[in-house]
Amino acid sequence: MPITMAKSHQPIFDHQGHELDCIIDQGQHIIGLEIKAGRTIQQDFFKNITHWNNALPTDQKVDNYIIYGANKDQISGYKNVLSWQLLSSIL
Repeated sequence: MPITMAKSHQPIFDHQGHELDCIIDQGQHIIGLEIKAGRTIQQDFFKNITHWNNALPTDQKVDNYIIYGANKDQISGYKNVLSWQLLSSIL
């Protein structure tokens, strides 16, 4: 499974400056990851991933996840928020 990241593990930016930390391209299925060090879910975690979700072509299956620094999941209105410990469950 190819993982697309900029050189030196820098985030990926679009022409408007929105960044995404990692894009995993599986052909017709794309997984976008926004990685946050915080242990508590913050509203601003969703800004860039929402932009990328809306910008991608609708003919591709897209799953976007926010991976954050807590040791366990927290309940969130956004279904794809995972503790860093569960990252392997989506790869």
